[in-house]
Amino acid sequence: MSEIIPVERLTKPTDVFRCTPLNATISARTCLARRGAKYTGGRTLGHAPKEHTAFLGCQSCELGAKVAAQVQLKPTLAPCSVCGVSVKGAKGREPRCPSHRGQNSIGKVA
Repeated sequence: MSEIIPVERLTKPTDVFRCTPLNATISARTCLARRGAKYTGGRTLGHAPKEHTAFLGCQSCELGAKVAAQVQLKPTLAPCSVCGVSVKGAKGREPRCPSHRGQNSIGKVA
């Protein structure tokens, strides 16, 4: 297990600190993920599904705000499965860049 670090000295998402509101030892990445976690509620007759905050206490937590100020998460970019270009917001097992998306580009190399 990693060493427990005070919030003021956090630098990486993998740094571990003591979360007093949860009474737990968690990583900075976990704290930031809980602050931004959302879920979509069920659809009812005549109404579209609504998005809800998953952890209400974490969203308004002062300690979490300090963690967010100390640690900056860098989004990871997945390479395109065809040409290798970094793709922002890629999902699935074979991410594709905009020029390789669609049925006609399967298996083609630019």
